Amino acid sequence: MLAAEIYGKISGTNPAHERMEDTLTSYVLSLFRYLNKLEILELFLGKAKNINGNSLAVSKIKSADVFFWPLFNFGGTRYREPDAFIGLEEENGRKHAAVIEAKYDAGLSNVSQHEKPSEEDEVKKISKEETESLILGHQLADEYCGLKCGKWFFREIHSRRDPQIYRTEAERKWLLYITSHYEFPKRDIEEAIEATGNMKRCKRASENCAANAGKEIYWVGWRDLYAVIEEMELLQIPSEALMDYTAGERYLIIDLAEVLRVRGLQTFNPFRELEPVQLFNSIFDDYFLFRNIKPVGLYETILEI
Repeated sequence: MLAAEIYGKISGTNPAHERMEDTLTSYVLSLFRYLNKLEILELFLGKAKNINGNSLAVSKIKSADVFFWPLFNFGGTRYREPDAFIGLEEENGRKHAAVIEAKYDAGLSNVSQHEKPSEEDEVKKISKEETESLILGHQLADEYCGLKCGKWFFREIHSRRDPQIYRTEAERKWLLYITSHYEFPKRDIEEAIEATGNMKRCKRASENCAANAGKEIYWVGWRDLYAVIEEMELLQIPSEALMDYTAGERYLIIDLAEVLRVRGLQTFNPFRELEPVQLFNSIFDDYFLFRNIKPVGLYETILEI
């Protein structure tokens, strides 16, 4: 949860909406660096869906490495900076590599960024025409294609593995779009898939890249994480489920849920926190209400049929 400050994301020179977004990303994704038991992450990712409505299939996650705000390009000097790169390993040894793009109250940034690489970074120069064909401008499309065939520069951070190992050994690679939408942001995803398909002149891209974008670009909401924490009964006092975690992990989970609540990112439940009420008793008894009612005769119409 310290990542946003470590990487200068809460500096006053950054716009307020970016600071809010980056700190939220840091809070949530850092949690998965600190937990030894990753069931929360597994269930959270399981709520992600692609444009076809298919869920993201991950199971029995053994380890998770989170690398914040890496840079990538396709050559040249134009860079993208996704919010995170995550490497996952399942108990069976299967590895996943994922790019995370997280939004809070802002939309996509569909303009490629210009970042100056460090002196030791050797960036291959390519022609202006090729550069323009590689950087389409749609943020999700750029990041998805970057995962497949970009050149990545990771900031120094303690982790179990070198992130490049996940990039080369991962059996599955996918992009996860996290937002505060209540429903699947269909338009954003459709535009990303279309933009990926338009990268026709990218010689380094996988031939199946455009075809697989619809299956490998997923969305999940911030509220889904709160829902997972609730469904696991981790917010109940006392909570037997929390006993599976260390004292420090318990505080992290509860504090993160509170951050989501303060940000208005808890699941909608109109009956949450209702107080019990006593049974209502009328001040009138049946005798008082009905004592003056008299029987009536059978009604007969004055009209003949």
